[in-house]
Amino acid sequence: MGHATKKTPYFDIDINSDSKNILVIQKWKYEWLANGFSEWTYPQKEDYHKKFEKAITSAWNNKAKVKISGTSDFAKENTSKVFTIMFDIKWVITNAHWHVVVCKQNKFDSIKRPVVKWSENKIELYTMDIIPVGKKGAPKGLLQTNVSHEFGHSIGNHSYIKGMHNDEYRKTSSFYDEKTSIMNFGMEVKVRHFDYLLKILKEMLPNTKFDISV
Repeated sequence: MGHATKKTPYFDIDINSDSKNILVIQKWKYEWLANGFSEWTYPQKEDYHKKFEKAITSAWNNKAKVKISGTSDFAKENTSKVFTIMFDIKWVITNAHWHVVVCKQNKFDSIKRPVVKWSENKIELYTMDIIPVGKKGAPKGLLQTNVSHEFGHSIGNHSYIKGMHNDEYRKTSSFYDEKTSIMNFGMEVKVRHFDYLLKILKEMLPNTKFDISV
């Protein structure tokens, strides 16, 4: 079995035994808002898609390794392999996972902030969200790129999903003290941030155990 694939409303997953990659693909359909600035040109749109993708993949790609075991045929064939979790963001016109609204902005705004609306398959972003910033309440010198944090919500770290994680900078979070976490104030990816992906992987391949490490 060289491949195993699964489509979900939020991303597609492809497990490739040959490349030893677990590829998570998100398809984004954009809506571009000028917000009082000059209208978006195609080169600007293309540039920001690339910037968003670079920020996300720099933060999330190659961070998690996966060992496979179990009694399934797939597990038996791949028990000695170590897989890498990778992400790919595709700009599409149809059949999107997410409706992504991008609004021009020339400074950070405490009111107009990025958000992932899981139940609507909608992501709201601003052009400033590719710039590392120190968040209110963060330790001095600790920076975060907003789009990379929001992407974490879009792969399952969201309060809408029962039993999953959400923003860890909230005092109610069990991980409030881990300030450097990407779902807190920093950019560090933790094993728990793949819990929703792990749930989907288990659904894809019964009798298969996935051990994730970062």
